[in-house]
Amino acid sequence: DQYCLAEVTFLQNMQTEYLYIIETDELASARAASILEDKYEFFVGFLDKDFLDPEFKKRLMFGLITSLEKFKSMQPPAVKAYLQTADAHSVTPSDEYEPDPTEQKQPEIADSELSTQVKIFSNLNDLRKRLVTRYDSIKSAK
Repeated sequence: DQYCLAEVTFLQNMQTEYLYIIETDELASARAASILEDKYEFFVGFLDKDFLDPEFKKRLMFGLITSLEKFKSMQPPAVKAYLQTADAHSVTPSDEYEPDPTEQKQPEIADSELSTQVKIFSNLNDLRKRLVTRYDSIKSAK
């Protein structure tokens, strides 16, 4: 258990290096983003193991949330602006929304580096939200 929690802390410290690769090396950025996502998903997989101690799973979940919040805080301004614009323009299927052709469209991200950054930040932020919801439901069940 302690090894796993130490690995999550290590991942939290290493994500700075992964982000550096994602921001600076166009050829390696997609692979670095994939590795980072895979590492988080590996640890999230432990949360569904019935044989693990529930207290360990809570500590693991809290460590993952903390790490993902740190990662979100490192979001570059261009990515943050794009994601905020995307959120403002997102529509749920039940809205039955017909877009107005005169409305300003969501900005295109042509740069593959920025596109990779948007994808990794969006995916890991979604994972963080799922973990927070799950953590809150465990806390409220007591």
